Amino acid sequence: MIWAAIWKHHRSEVVIMTRDPEATRRGYSANSYVQVLEEQVPAIYQIGMNWQQDNASIHTARKVTEFFEHLGVSVLPWPADSSDLNCIENVWSMLKDYMDKHFAHLEGQG
Repeated sequence: MIWAAIWKHHRSEVVIMTRDPEATRRGYSANSYVQVLEEQVPAIYQIGMNWQQDNASIHTARKVTEFFEHLGVSVLPWPADSSDLNCIENVWSMLKDYMDKHFAHLEGQG
């Protein structure tokens, strides 16, 4: 899974998340997400920003909520199933199109 952030005139680095060996099916979890947040948020978050993310279960887990509260990060309330309102979805679409065009041979790997 890939994580990235965008904000006015800026972007984060793209991070390839680490799977959580303790997660169901050894996938991604709140632990995986917090690991990325611990590395990235201090470098990019500034007072006055609103953090936006969707309502995926790893985004809304207690561990993640507590992480943001501990740092004083303002998280924007977000309606369920509203990906069309999230501007980063356009970035993911462009990235997917690029990958399909230039790296089609990687389909289904990983």
